[in-house]
Amino acid sequence: MRKSEQEVLRFEPIINELDRAYAKHGRAPWTRHQAYAIILEELDEVWEAIKHDAPDEKLKEEVVQVAAMCQRFLETSIACSNTRNVWNKKAPKGRAGDRHQKFRRQEEEKA
Repeated sequence: MRKSEQEVLRFEPIINELDRAYAKHGRAPWTRHQAYAIILEELDEVWEAIKHDAPDEKLKEEVVQVAAMCQRFLETSIACSNTRNVWNKKAPKGRAGDRHQKFRRQEEEKA
């Protein structure tokens, strides 16, 4: 078996979970806050499985869900620059604030 085939098999559970999530919830982009909340919720489930000494299969299932949600965020939200700071009307400080102001001006020009 070639290395690329091995990699596909290794990531197959994550891909399957991601497909299941897309089918159930759609592909709408998340804001950064939404992504954080969803990923944190999944990570909390990993912690619960660890605290309760869940079987390895259950722990693996929870870790796969974390990985799938991280991948979903990368595929749908990071790639879509319009999701940045749309819920936060106040600009963050520093370079992120500069990008936020530019984004807000572009949005206002479109309207």
